[in-house]
Amino acid sequence: MKRMIVFIAFLFVTVWLTGCKEDSPQGNSSKKPAPTVRAVQARKGTISNKLELTGSVIATCTAKIGSPAEGPVMNCEIREGDSVQKGQILLKIGRRQAADALVEAAKESLSREKEDLRRIEQLVKGGAIPAEELDIARLQVSRANAELSKALESAGDYEIMAPWDGLVNKVYVTDGYFVAPRETLVEIYDPCSLVISAAVPEKYAARIQTGAEVNVKLDAWPGDTFTGHIERIYPYLDQRLRTRTVEIALEKSVDFAPGMFARLEVMLETASDTVIVPAEAIVSTPKGNAVFIVKNKKAARRSVETGIEADNHIEIISGIQPGDMVIVAGNDKLKDDTPVKVLGQSTAEQKGKQKAGTGDNRK
Repeated sequence: MKRMIVFIAFLFVTVWLTGCKEDSPQGNSSKKPAPTVRAVQARKGTISNKLELTGSVIATCTAKIGSPAEGPVMNCEIREGDSVQKGQILLKIGRRQAADALVEAAKESLSREKEDLRRIEQLVKGGAIPAEELDIARLQVSRANAELSKALESAGDYEIMAPWDGLVNKVYVTDGYFVAPRETLVEIYDPCSLVISAAVPEKYAARIQTGAEVNVKLDAWPGDTFTGHIERIYPYLDQRLRTRTVEIALEKSVDFAPGMFARLEVMLETASDTVIVPAEAIVSTPKGNAVFIVKNKKAARRSVETGIEADNHIEIISGIQPGDMVIVAGNDKLKDDTPVKVLGQSTAEQKGKQKAGTGDNRK
């Protein structure tokens, strides 16, 4: 009987202790831990919306000089890359043989007209024909004289001259080459007219502006970046490619050549001294964009107005201030006023306390 009483008492104590443990706050498993998030500080800076393009160096002032007549090429002493001055003789087109034939024909025509004039004078004196025929014959002689003078003037060789200072880009003929009228002989360009030409897609055609800053990289100068600006915007779009041509001039003189390849960054928009956060901080809601900041160890929702987005960062026009700790990871399911644990913050606090403790000990 005594053993039975001891057993019952032991069982009662065991049940009572178990019930107390389940009712204790430490054993309450329904309470969820605070979600862990990562946060960064909102900062002030400059952000630009950039458009990446490719382009080529071209000369806007070029001349393809053609032959004024047929004939053999003479005295062609220029080569590609030569500098030429305005009025300089580049080559000659020989035309002596053809000119001599024209002169002989003009002389024969004049001789015939003079003979006819003498014959008509005799007939008019004899009264065989009216005096008006004499006036017509004299007019024909005058015309023949004019044709002969013209043939004599054009008897010299054609001289092909440079229209302005420039560089020879291409020579299409050599001495002895027989050319036809309007055939291209030489091509020259003005090195001061070199620009970078690029095609802007229609999507951005209305957003580009004259004077916009452009970062230029040329394969001929690897590792270097040159600064330029949009100097000219063509008023029309290419109907086949749906692009708009722009010309970029470099602010620094560079010894480049037509045909060089260029990589471009056109600054469409730039905002200076503005609040910038990583793009991951933005949360889209039915009411617009928002971010969560950490305030008193809790997530605080802030509606924001966004601006330029570039390089995985975004401009915040209004809604937060520089220095706010903006949550950039773990914010997809957060709610306003939810307690959060910031990744790395506990460690930093512990280190701060340890330093503070060390300082107190020193005192």
